[in-house]
Amino acid sequence: MRAALRREFDALSIVDLGGNALVAHTGERDGNVFGVRTSVAVLLAVRGPVRDARTVAPVRYLRLFGAPDHKLEQVSTLAMDDARWRTLDLDTRYQRFVPTPASHADYASWPSLADLMPFHREGVQTNRDDVLVDTDRERLLGRLRAFANGDDSPALGSLLRPLAHYEPKRARDALRAVLLLDPDGTRGLLVRPIAYRPFDNRFFSPVAALCHRPRPALLAAIDGSPFALVTVRKERGETPWAHFGAACHVIDNCLLSTRSSCRARAFPTHDALGRENIDQAKAEPFAERIGRRLRSVELAHYVLAVLSSPTYRARNDMALRIDYPRIPPPTDLAEFDSLRKKGERLAALYCAPIGGAAEHASGDATYDQAVFDAKSGEVRIDGEVIAVLSAAARELRVGRHRPLQSFLHARAGSPVDVPTLRALCERLNSLAELCGPNDDPYSTAV
Repeated sequence: MRAALRREFDALSIVDLGGNALVAHTGERDGNVFGVRTSVAVLLAVRGPVRDARTVAPVRYLRLFGAPDHKLEQVSTLAMDDARWRTLDLDTRYQRFVPTPASHADYASWPSLADLMPFHREGVQTNRDDVLVDTDRERLLGRLRAFANGDDSPALGSLLRPLAHYEPKRARDALRAVLLLDPDGTRGLLVRPIAYRPFDNRFFSPVAALCHRPRPALLAAIDGSPFALVTVRKERGETPWAHFGAACHVIDNCLLSTRSSCRARAFPTHDALGRENIDQAKAEPFAERIGRRLRSVELAHYVLAVLSSPTYRARNDMALRIDYPRIPPPTDLAEFDSLRKKGERLAALYCAPIGGAAEHASGDATYDQAVFDAKSGEVRIDGEVIAVLSAAARELRVGRHRPLQSFLHARAGSPVDVPTLRALCERLNSLAELCGPNDDPYSTAV
């Protein structure tokens, strides 16, 4: 549509009024002049009596911020010769009518991750997280058994509410059948681990009649893979792109963001039939550089290291927001091995369990009583410093999540497991250091 507008008109001017409530913002207030959740804009399209079909219209752009009344006041006095107008330098591949930083000159020629690893799926969506997801496996099992046995207590919440795509009686019957096959949940039919949020593994029930989208093909692929890459196809937020990671369990579709427009997708190292998840034809540029065929696991490690590069992400930030990441082939075998080894360390940091010995803080403190000082990085309980996040770890995001803050918020009211909290902070410090500028292979190249 944008390309057609440029062909049919002589000049285009856009007043971007913003106001999108569906994306992550940088912090500046950005009200919506129409009171809706999606952003809005004014397009002024001009065409003269004679149109030269060989030309395309230049696009001018102006962005307004602030409260709705302030924006409307600015619009009422806006002139076409206002100094704030800027003419956009448009990439004809995308025709984006917003200021778009240029990506690396070769970015479009690099193979897409979705082509390199053709088996990929969006994460699990239960639609009933309140009852089908839990940090405690036995508590989840108890809830499922109670539902199967006919319990109608309020504690079963959304399991009892019929919807267009969910019928409680049918769900009960299906659950009873699964309980006969897997009564204690050890076969993975009744309950399974799930990478719910960054560094926050939980348990969920994959029973299809209960769980809206259990992703059975992804479950099978995860069973045959040492780990899975995680990223997104699109991201419309305003904060820097950081939507990548790894998981050794099936992922929740909100692992990287709770926005409906930014669902997490898993790229396991093997597909649902146990075959290596790699298209050797698409990976041929890599094979040529390193002198041999790639294995899917080493490709996944390499990709994870590439995505961790601050230079790669900053240089290609806008391109990363509009489609799956494109991956630069290595210069040679030495560079490939260096990045592959870094990817191995990163995968271990993302995937290794973070567990404690249930050593609770004195005074039976709960997680919501743990105080995180964002300025000093100190985590305190009853005034005692139990862990410290480095400056880099304080800025670390995995997708849109701040891992420590998300972890504390999710466990509010539960007794503090001090060793686990310390281990999480140590893990985040290590991850931030490995993803920082001091260990960036692309600091000058990409």
